[in-house]
Amino acid sequence: MKKKIGIFYVSAGGGHSGAAKALARELTEKYKDQTEVVTIDAGADSGKLSKWLLHKGYSLFINKYLPLWWMFCLITRQQWVMSLWVKMFRNQKHVNELVKNGNFDVVISLYFFITPPLLTAVKTVSPRTEIWSVVTDPFTIPPIWFFEKDIKYFVFSDLAKQAGLSQGVKGENIIVVPPVINDKFLQARDLDKNAIRGKLGLPLDKKIIFVTAGGDGLYRGGEIVQKLMDLPDDFRIIVVCGREEKFFNQVNYLNKQHPGKILLVAGFANNMEELMVAADLVVSKAGPATIFESLVIGRPIILTYYIWEQEKGNRDFVVENGFGKYESRIERLPKTITDFFADDLESKKTLEKIKMFPAKTGVNEIIQKILQTKNPE
Repeated sequence: MKKKIGIFYVSAGGGHSGAAKALARELTEKYKDQTEVVTIDAGADSGKLSKWLLHKGYSLFINKYLPLWWMFCLITRQQWVMSLWVKMFRNQKHVNELVKNGNFDVVISLYFFITPPLLTAVKTVSPRTEIWSVVTDPFTIPPIWFFEKDIKYFVFSDLAKQAGLSQGVKGENIIVVPPVINDKFLQARDLDKNAIRGKLGLPLDKKIIFVTAGGDGLYRGGEIVQKLMDLPDDFRIIVVCGREEKFFNQVNYLNKQHPGKILLVAGFANNMEELMVAADLVVSKAGPATIFESLVIGRPIILTYYIWEQEKGNRDFVVENGFGKYESRIERLPKTITDFFADDLESKKTLEKIKMFPAKTGVNEIIQKILQTKNPE
């Protein structure tokens, strides 16, 4: 009998939905004889308040009112605040229905916001269901990720495990695996850059900078792309904007003002791995998905900002390991980029360090562990 698996995520940042897609793809393609997989955006049909928070509020906070998000991260360190926050937005009836109707053997939560209601739903309507959480923040973990103490967690680093232990989760319930990376990025690692450029109609004789936002956009993204217009003529730009409409419109306006400088403008792209292969360098915020995907492809990265607390460890990971740079001073971005390529020794050293990054994903380890789960009758 097939094991039925429900993968629950929310569209708050690309890392959560990206991890959900990576798990679902692996299960569907390689374990279709053993599993039946359902992916569920738990915020899509939830109550108005939760839906706004998860789909619009988060994007608004991190792109326009970032200090409010910092304040949220700070106050949710307190257990009573976490409890109140979860209770306000849990939409328990909705989650109960999802779990009951799904008749799942296993549910996987990819966002701290939906883990508590999922656990309550399992206890209430489906006690036989096993529940796991995949902590998608790899290094600096907001305490709210470990709000529930009695479920099992997959984390991406020993630092993350220590964070869980400090929040009272038992060691045997925290399993360290490599980061979840979509297999298509691993497969693209050995693609030829010029061949991909030819396929996409991109110039072979230019340095291409790939500016990529997370699912919810890039903080000061329009200013960043505008400043990159100052790069010398041997540079070209590709921009993927996410769902931030203002950023998308700004880049299209710049494209008209600087014809030929921007090669491609997209909201979302289904061939992100090819765009990274075609690029010489990636410019982004410190989201874990973009960082790990860039490193697997073999591209250096310049980070322009990070969300305080949850992404600080990501920035430190890139800088301390020599995988790229952190440059929040937008006016200095063109010089930072040109200096990187002008210094052959530095660029070669950076690329050598990136090659040492292990090209593997934790997807299969997670799946194997889940498939070993034996549900009570």
